[in-house]
Amino acid sequence: MKMSVLVPSYLRPYILLNCLGALESQSRLPDEVVVVLRDSDTASQEAVNGRAAVSPLPLRIALVRRHGQMPAMNTGLQTVTGDGVCITDDDAEPLPDWVARIEGWFVREPGLGGVGGRDHVHRDGVPVPAVKVRTIGKLQWFGRVIGNHSQDFDAPRRVDVLKGCNMAFRLSARPRFDERLKGDAYQNEVGVCLGVSRQGLAL
Repeated sequence: MKMSVLVPSYLRPYILLNCLGALESQSRLPDEVVVVLRDSDTASQEAVNGRAAVSPLPLRIALVRRHGQMPAMNTGLQTVTGDGVCITDDDAEPLPDWVARIEGWFVREPGLGGVGGRDHVHRDGVPVPAVKVRTIGKLQWFGRVIGNHSQDFDAPRRVDVLKGCNMAFRLSARPRFDERLKGDAYQNEVGVCLGVSRQGLAL
């Protein structure tokens, strides 16, 4: 598969470079990395362009004029060209086998529209202890989301909602974020995940 990575960022060039460093350390390098930046964020544009000159990654910048995370995400989804798109945040540092494991799931499971994983949370550089949970990524009938993506669980399972900093979709599933959500709307993942699930594809 051709695997793309999408990273939205705004005014955090040094944090973004840490994320790109983690992507450069992947055991299976992505076929393209698209960083979505605001057109006014010249500091981040300069940082990515400078990194692109020496990086093993095929780095591209997609510029967006509208503020907010949803237009940035959709601009990125319209720009990537892979069979699968892996999405992470600029303040996340994916583990070295991240892209390889996601690709493996898509190859083995043709009915899989999206896949994600655990969010290992750190505070001041120290891992936050996780607890064992049974329920992960579920949307209850009355609208409450049970996330728990940062907690410990024993095995992969089907979910309703993936975590934004560690999720991937087949591009053929046409993932799209709802731009009616303003700012950095919390739980924006719900809409994009439901859109993929409605096509009969598993998460």
